[in-house]
Amino acid sequence: MLLDTTLLIDFLRGKEEAINIIRKSQSNPLFTTEINVFELITGTYLLENNIKEHLEKVNAMLSKLIVLEVNRNSAIEAGKIAATLIKEGKKIEETDCLIAGTALANGIKIIATRNKSHFERINNIKVLTY
Repeated sequence: MLLDTTLLIDFLRGKEEAINIIRKSQSNPLFTTEINVFELITGTYLLENNIKEHLEKVNAMLSKLIVLEVNRNSAIEAGKIAATLIKEGKKIEETDCLIAGTALANGIKIIATRNKSHFERINNIKVLTY
């Protein structure tokens, strides 16, 4: 299962729903992507205070996950997703296409997220939401 940025943020904030999803899935490998890392770090540097402390929390959390790199195969999958959704009039953010493309390129078909409306548009992706 791939953990999207919304779930990771909620986990860092101590939201019970996000914690429960991770707790229930601990027996399986948990993944995220470098795109999600980008989004987490961007949010951290937008904070007014405690940036260093928050970076430490983000890095500690990421050390427990398998972080997938964006490579040629994930870019190809993301491009297919983006083109399909544009043709269908269901365009989503490019970062979400890259996250889903990276998941699919690595054989992952479940994304845990609060951003259900974007990811549920993608064929072959099952959305686990809370």
